[in-house]
Amino acid sequence: MTLKASIEAMHHDAKLWQDIADVTGTAASEPENFKLGLSELSWASESTGLLDTYGEIRVKVARLLDEGTDNFHSLSAALDKVAATLEATDQTAAQKLMGIWDPHL
Repeated sequence: MTLKASIEAMHHDAKLWQDIADVTGTAASEPENFKLGLSELSWASESTGLLDTYGEIRVKVARLLDEGTDNFHSLSAALDKVAATLEATDQTAAQKLMGIWDPHL
């Protein structure tokens, strides 16, 4: 794989991780829409602790999705940064080597 292809692949992968972050970010707000109370569950849900456990699970799912979203954003940014660094380094090296192979008469 050429350096140009590698850089393009990193930017492409960064975009994919950004898209995934968008999905998990949207999903993180969804547990708020799934509130269930005593009337939706069972009369025994309160005495058995199911009602509290359900609420804790909803909060945990939202938190984990938020954390995942942050990680995916970080991964996307890191890939873009590495690609940009490689590109800049390659351009700097090309400028330093420009003319080095030209014949000197």
